[in-house]
Amino acid sequence: MRLVEDSDLLTRLLAVSKKKYGLTVQADWRYQYFFEYLQISPSYWAAHLVATTKNGTLEGNKYLPSDFVDVMKTYQAFGDVWRTSFWDWWVKKAQYVFGVRHPPRIHELGRCDLGVAMEQANLIKTQQNAQQYLISDRIVEGMPASIILAIPLHQNRRDILKSLAGTIDNALRELSEHEPLAEFVLLKNKIHKKTLDDARKV
Repeated sequence: MRLVEDSDLLTRLLAVSKKKYGLTVQADWRYQYFFEYLQISPSYWAAHLVATTKNGTLEGNKYLPSDFVDVMKTYQAFGDVWRTSFWDWWVKKAQYVFGVRHPPRIHELGRCDLGVAMEQANLIKTQQNAQQYLISDRIVEGMPASIILAIPLHQNRRDILKSLAGTIDNALRELSEHEPLAEFVLLKNKIHKKTLDDARKV
């Protein structure tokens, strides 16, 4: 019953995140597990001690994990998870870290009519649209990797989509890695709640 209630509450909170703050976050039961695992993580606790001690260091730091710099970045993003509830933590911290303020969308920059040279006014408008996207819209969308295309419309729809798919596939292959738009994202995998529950009992 608790999982259902928690899921419903998270769904409502995500709706508030979108309406009040313009944040888009995908509903996922793993957010609460992420919170609870931070609570029992020794390295996250060590990061908390470093962040809250007067000189910002820990004695015996040779026992800290090799990726402790990343752990500190995680702590700086998510903060104290011991003196708060999941829901307060979500409202005050997590929604801003997991959320994207403006999810990326496709932008139409301009059009060219068949057999007609583009008029100066349309050319200027297209240039303005391109500038608007590159220096403004793309930034607030999280600066996603993008391609700017000129798509001929003389073919039938199926052939156009086939050619477009090939262009997109080539662009995706050239990306060394796909950077997340939000500061932190939950990876897509097949992990189950029971697996996480069992791991917490160890």
